[in-house]
Amino acid sequence: MLMKILTRLFVVVFPVVFSFGFVNAAVKTTNVNGLAGLFRKHSASLKNGDQQSLELSSLELARFYENSGLTGQSVKYFKDALDLQEKAGNTSAASRSSISIAFALQEEKDYAGALKYASSAAAKAERRDSLVSAYILMADLNRNLGNYKRAESIILRKALPICRGNASARIKCFRSLGNTYRLQSRYSEAKWFFIQENMQAREVNNRKAIISSLIGLGKVKTAIKDYDLAIKDLKEAEQLARLSGSTTALADIQRAFAIVYEKMGNLSVSKKFSRMSASSKAQADYLAERRSENAEKIVQEARSLTVQQPVTAPPVKESVKRIQEPAFNYSPVFIAAISGLISLILFLYLKKIQPLRSL
Repeated sequence: MLMKILTRLFVVVFPVVFSFGFVNAAVKTTNVNGLAGLFRKHSASLKNGDQQSLELSSLELARFYENSGLTGQSVKYFKDALDLQEKAGNTSAASRSSISIAFALQEEKDYAGALKYASSAAAKAERRDSLVSAYILMADLNRNLGNYKRAESIILRKALPICRGNASARIKCFRSLGNTYRLQSRYSEAKWFFIQENMQAREVNNRKAIISSLIGLGKVKTAIKDYDLAIKDLKEAEQLARLSGSTTALADIQRAFAIVYEKMGNLSVSKKFSRMSASSKAQADYLAERRSENAEKIVQEARSLTVQQPVTAPPVKESVKRIQEPAFNYSPVFIAAISGLISLILFLYLKKIQPLRSL
């Protein structure tokens, strides 16, 4: 009986382990090879003076670093692409690169630098959705810099009038105004715009925006001492954040809970939520750091391949833009595969001799 149980375990578990390890290893290999090809393509374009190819490879590298959390490198390559686009008079492409740089600098908390590029993106934008995106970012950056009147004016006079039919843009406008008014303690206005964000988000089933609006409402209701309703909003936000797996949002929600309970005089619960918030933030920071470390390893391996192989390499594949976890070590995977094969043979053998024992 024990042998049969072990056999079934080997047959079921080891092939799964083998497949999982093989797929992860294959993905990483594709990423490394693809990125190495992109580095060679970029180097060849520099040597040949092919401006169009150089712009494309710069953008691909910029997006790779952007998706990997390596902001400094992404800004460098976006700026390289922007310089080429401006020289070629490609205004629309230059606007897109400028907004990408602005978002990256915002992540780095360089709000003044980000505002410069967001303003440039707005000036060059040829499409309405690009213009709205630039305006909203400009408003958010002005709010970060403490320019509340300017932030309010950009949304009300520039962004909102041109985002009809664009639900996503309207949601962002309402969120921006809600945050701007909340920071000025203009709570009735802040509450109204967070409610608008919430209603619009539910209409289009935008879970991220629903969470954002509930957090905003929870903070406003805490400020006006409507604690029970604040807790209700934050509980719904917490539930949605857990379903979404957003540790960053969860940390913000738990911090908001801590403030509510502190104001209610329940210090023990407040401290509990403060610890939970710190733990969630540490987890989010760890995951971001791990993602960047994995990306840096892939970059190092890709650069080593670039040195070893000639410049004439196949073009990079789209899969290079995604970063995965490190591949499994092949040794245990190989052992698992062999064990699984042996177990399968043993299982079939037991099935064969079982009828003979009953005779």
